[in-house]
Amino acid sequence: MKILFVIDSFHMGGAEKSLVTLLGLLPVKDMDIEVMRMAEGGELQPLVPKEVRLTRLPLHKPGILGRLRFNAARAAMHYWRRFVGTHSHPNDFFWRFMRHSVPPLDREYDIAIAYQQGVPTAYVATRVKARRKIAWVNADVASAGYDPATNLRYYREMDHIVTVSDTLRSLFLNEHPSLDGKRVTVINDIIDPKSIRALSQASTPYAAAPDGTLQLLTVARMERIKGLDIAIEAARLLRDSGVRFHWHFLGDGREHSNLRDLISRYRLEGHVTLHGTVTNPYPWMRGCDIYIQPSRHEGYGIAIVETMTLGRPVISTDFPVAHDRIDGTDGVIVPTTPQGIADAVTALLPPASREAITRILESRPERVDTGLTKVLELLS
Repeated sequence: MKILFVIDSFHMGGAEKSLVTLLGLLPVKDMDIEVMRMAEGGELQPLVPKEVRLTRLPLHKPGILGRLRFNAARAAMHYWRRFVGTHSHPNDFFWRFMRHSVPPLDREYDIAIAYQQGVPTAYVATRVKARRKIAWVNADVASAGYDPATNLRYYREMDHIVTVSDTLRSLFLNEHPSLDGKRVTVINDIIDPKSIRALSQASTPYAAAPDGTLQLLTVARMERIKGLDIAIEAARLLRDSGVRFHWHFLGDGREHSNLRDLISRYRLEGHVTLHGTVTNPYPWMRGCDIYIQPSRHEGYGIAIVETMTLGRPVISTDFPVAHDRIDGTDGVIVPTTPQGIADAVTALLPPASREAITRILESRPERVDTGLTKVLELLS
């Protein structure tokens, strides 16, 4: 069976981690699997099984004419962005202009899977020949800013649509009510608890700190939707109230320089560290006192699930999917404000408060992940 996955890249992110985990669990030796991505490399690419073929999404036809058409489309896109502006999602905006240069694939597949919203979904819908087409939805498309009218035509080309949580399914169908709900299936992002625990046993990355200093952690791409600016504001409130803490941020992205400027403006260098992208975040998760997810919205919240798997307390802002992950006894959901986060950290200052959450998490039976079974059924 010839199966194609299309994704933006293998840089660190929730969808990317989910796909790498899935590929590691699929019987890839018995399948003909190709993963096409827009960008080469990425921190997660070395984790892709060697049996999986990696290819690039072609943005133009070969030859001079193909290159000229590509350059003309790119110039028009940059001109529009500079002189007209856009309120659409960057992926929608990119495809609006660049689709004119992107050729259809000559190869045919049994199944083609768009493992992300935006360009992967548009590409599979309009440029790929396959017996069956599947779209994976791992973001709240409304909150992320995807245009429903633009994307509806692509989702209508899909035989199946997978959302990674029940809440996300409801949000997706609210955005696209004309779609047949029977075609929309829930398959939670797949995690591998045994692998996470094994990887977490690497030596602790935390340097020695004075007693009573809380080690706070956030793992996220540095994009506005992840709310890292809210987290920095919360760090300022904690510092000003006298809380002893060091907040570690793992990840990189377009907001990196803005966040660094914010840290400098508030003189938080002794309290906040931006470590960049870390391929193995699990020792950080295992060793932190509190994990904080300050996102404005999420599709699944895979880092929350991974941290809870390691028994660590989690504070999450109040995006809809957070309620699928946290029930109020095993973590804390707070308003999406700096004060909300700071108040929750303060409430968890007593070690007994954090230990109570850890006991609840560690007393639960091993999480049975049925996602792989559902994926295999979908691919059969």
